[in-house]
Amino acid sequence: MSAVFEALGAELFEACVQDNADRVKTLTSKPIIINWTMVLIAAAEWRARGIASYCMTQTNRLDLADGVLRWVACNEDSDQVCRFLVDSDFVTVDHPIDRWGTTLGIVAATGKANRHSLVAYLLEKGADPNRTLEMQGHMRILTCAAGYSDAEMVGLLLDHGAHLSGSGALVFAAEKGKMQTVKLLIARGADVNEKGVATYIRRSLLSLGSPLHKAVENGHVAVVDVLLQAGADLAVTDAKGRTAADIAAAKGMHADILSKLGRPS
Repeated sequence: MSAVFEALGAELFEACVQDNADRVKTLTSKPIIINWTMVLIAAAEWRARGIASYCMTQTNRLDLADGVLRWVACNEDSDQVCRFLVDSDFVTVDHPIDRWGTTLGIVAATGKANRHSLVAYLLEKGADPNRTLEMQGHMRILTCAAGYSDAEMVGLLLDHGAHLSGSGALVFAAEKGKMQTVKLLIARGADVNEKGVATYIRRSLLSLGSPLHKAVENGHVAVVDVLLQAGADLAVTDAKGRTAADIAAAKGMHADILSKLGRPS
């Protein structure tokens, strides 16, 4: 909380810690610019309900929620802040952060290993795992997690109702070389020949391809082996009409790989 302390100063920070609403009102009545986001973060960290309620009356409630939840999404030690705000009904569990997405989506897609407990909490509170992330071209939360986080995170989302069909999660996991996630998604019924999804970030439909195409394209040989063992179709073509073997040949990949892809040297 050192950043919060520095932003507020000793007096205001201490008043938040003590849930001294009268003192906070006195300090914030001075003709200075008050960072209400930081005040609310400090109040939430110390479970100061009176001060949190007062913050909500001092500025635009939605802007304030956006600011605090952005801080939660970017700071790994902020789980308690998020839990307090949701438990106290200061924010909804699926509050849409302007131009970003929901807290669940952002945290699930960051790839931080110690954020699984917050994701599990949000899901238990009813957060929707089937929303999309605006900051990722409106890609589904599950798909983002498949590419940027780990198999445990993906499993959490699936266990709480994330829709696998049509998500492109396996394509993105294969593209990023996420071996354990690829195995999990296949075990959970992902279509090994799906073509992925177009997003606002990947505007061209010509970027679409199967998990095998993406694994070959990015040199993830071990993932290629897993996909082949799962029955990936060698004849499937990507949006440019190429088979996985065509891509491998163009990249000058080893003869053993070409042979596996149905193109003997």
